Amino acid sequence: MIRPLKPLLQLSALNQKSLEEYLGLFRRDPYSGGELIEVYRKFTHMHSDDLLNVLLLHNYEDLLGMLSILPMLNYLPLTEGSFAVSSAERDGDFLLIYGLLPAPVPKSFSLREELFYLSCDKEYFGMQISGISKNLKHFFKDYKNYYYLPLEDTAIHKSVASFVDKQYREPAKASTCYCRKKGFYLPQYTALFEPVFKEDYSASLLYFACSDAFIQDKSSLRCYAEHLLKTV
Repeated sequence: MIRPLKPLLQLSALNQKSLEEYLGLFRRDPYSGGELIEVYRKFTHMHSDDLLNVLLLHNYEDLLGMLSILPMLNYLPLTEGSFAVSSAERDGDFLLIYGLLPAPVPKSFSLREELFYLSCDKEYFGMQISGISKNLKHFFKDYKNYYYLPLEDTAIHKSVASFVDKQYREPAKASTCYCRKKGFYLPQYTALFEPVFKEDYSASLLYFACSDAFIQDKSSLRCYAEHLLKTV
């Protein structure tokens, strides 16, 4: 169940002892389960109380430790999208999203990804998402029905382009069939929100226009936050 948390929390390992140490819980028992195999073999021959105590301490702390790491399940809503967005605001070329988890996490953490920064403390989390303010291109799919106007660097539908002198127009290609629009845009890995904008035809990263209505729509904000967090 905790496996999806490994990249989110940047865990080095998923064995119980490593999870305990992540939470700041350290054992008196210095051995791993693998190291105790040989101890157990010796005990079956020697029946030493010292060896028995070593084995029992490890198992005792395994049982207690299993209970101590259960609160790590409270991180899972971040990977599953089962959280609530409380508010959002624009700060320059950033969108800030604030949210709530169903239960408090046992340890605060932060994570910096290419497109966003995430921080979480108790039941609260925040995301700072990098946007851009510039002219981006929206590409039309049915490019055969468009003409490209080189001087204006835009494509127009043939029904309108018939009024443009032939020397100022050319049949549009997939890479030139676009219109430009200036605005504040947020990144998305798939076409979650439309219309979709790109910097260039070959660009893999997609964008959508971030409007005031979007910033006020908690349902859309939650879907967007979930979209980004699932890429971790």
